[in-house]
Amino acid sequence: MTTFKAEIGEIQSEGAQLSSTKTTDKFTGLSDQVYLLSVPQHGLDRDIADEHGPDLILLFGWGDASLKHVAKFADGFRILFPRAKIILVLAPIFKGLFSSQDERMSCVQPLIQEAFGTESAAHTPGNDPSVLVHVLSSTGCLYFTTTLEAYRNAFGQAMPHSLLVMDSTPGFIDHSPGKIGRMADAMTVDVRSKVPWPPQVTKVMCIMILYMMRAVELARSRENLLVVAFRMANDETFETKSARRLYIYSKEDRTTAWEAVEKHVNEARHLGYEVDSNLWEGSGHVEHMRKSPEKYWSILSKAWEKSTGFLVVKARL
Repeated sequence: MTTFKAEIGEIQSEGAQLSSTKTTDKFTGLSDQVYLLSVPQHGLDRDIADEHGPDLILLFGWGDASLKHVAKFADGFRILFPRAKIILVLAPIFKGLFSSQDERMSCVQPLIQEAFGTESAAHTPGNDPSVLVHVLSSTGCLYFTTTLEAYRNAFGQAMPHSLLVMDSTPGFIDHSPGKIGRMADAMTVDVRSKVPWPPQVTKVMCIMILYMMRAVELARSRENLLVVAFRMANDETFETKSARRLYIYSKEDRTTAWEAVEKHVNEARHLGYEVDSNLWEGSGHVEHMRKSPEKYWSILSKAWEKSTGFLVVKARL
């Protein structure tokens, strides 16, 4: 365990690297939102690698996160499960909110093809890869449920996976000024490098757009797309009941209300999902791994053990 503690500490240090190269340099871009981190071809023979870890990890980023930010989670997964292929999906807020579901499903097609093959290559029952899904924030949840729908459209069944981790999601859809302001802040960060004017102007524009979207929803009696996504995550048509679930959240999170997470937890349990929940103290939105990396990865490894029945052996790269 001491070795594992040291390794987790390493990936949090300034300039942490896997082997001699930054993790972001090891990703292969499958599109502008989908990135692949393949299994290392050498180096695993130096220590005992985890033989019971997932074959595939699907990692859905949060709204304002760049590849280098979400890659910090890939660092931890690479240490914990060195044999796993990792597919990372960026979830920009603007693109997520202002795209149709068909457009979002088109965005995740590279993931479907890389992870599961094409529509013509029908799955053999029991021959699917073992999969761990890690979802960060509400925008990550939007792209996760989009992936579930895209998979079902392609293969006619719910996407197989053993564990679903929900970090800082789902939340309430709250149109109060404070909540709208925080959403506008996140959207401003998301597009700040793409517009020439000051961020204060962008924030005002984002607030106006969010209120306009709400007005359109009310006028057309249309559900908010995040509300739909949160419901899909508890719908066995899309989300398999074979997957165990872990929620990680905190009362200090100003973006995702802890009450909303616990409501979703209770709904999932009522519907028959196997659920574990972990309430953190002192960490904000998507900050739990950064604030307490040793605790975070220990909880995840135990969750995988519970979902599969196999003990996770920590490997050294």
